[in-house]
Amino acid sequence: MGCALFAEDIIRVFLGPKWGEAVPVFRMLAPAVFAYMLIKPFGWFMQATGLATRSLYLGLLLAPVVILGYVAGLPYGPTGVAAGFSVGTVLLVLPIIFGATRGTSITFVDTLRVVLRAFSSILIGAGTALAMWPFIHLLASPLLRLFAANGIMFGVHALLQWFVMGQKVVYLGLLKDLGIWPLAGRTRN
Repeated sequence: MGCALFAEDIIRVFLGPKWGEAVPVFRMLAPAVFAYMLIKPFGWFMQATGLATRSLYLGLLLAPVVILGYVAGLPYGPTGVAAGFSVGTVLLVLPIIFGATRGTSITFVDTLRVVLRAFSSILIGAGTALAMWPFIHLLASPLLRLFAANGIMFGVHALLQWFVMGQKVVYLGLLKDLGIWPLAGRTRN
């Protein structure tokens, strides 16, 4: 979400002002990053549960669709190719999740429920950051704007996950396992 919304500042900070023409391509690739974030763990899941053949078949479904997306975008230049790639991958998210979970202990509906919970909280966080953008944009430094905008977006996301969606114990456990939050063991389940 941050890559899509704050592409100009990301490119400026990490690549420099001469790379401004890369912003639309970078922005168009953001949905593909989201799609791969959703489907990649299912590849690991299928490998770990002995469903490597199913993983191969789903990969054989993904490859031609992505290639067709590239080809469809070619007449529109690099931005079109990036958009075609993103459209192709996003279109296959649900079929791949369905195919990966079919007949396993993880259900398609449970997966959607978890994804929609996280997606809704990041959308609210993004909306909050966009609402604050007129104030954030007053910061002269692109790096400071990135810290402020992403801090707001992910801060709202984290608050919603912890307190509204009941994920506080999960995240505190992760922080404890990483050795970042020593008090995590004192929370009630």
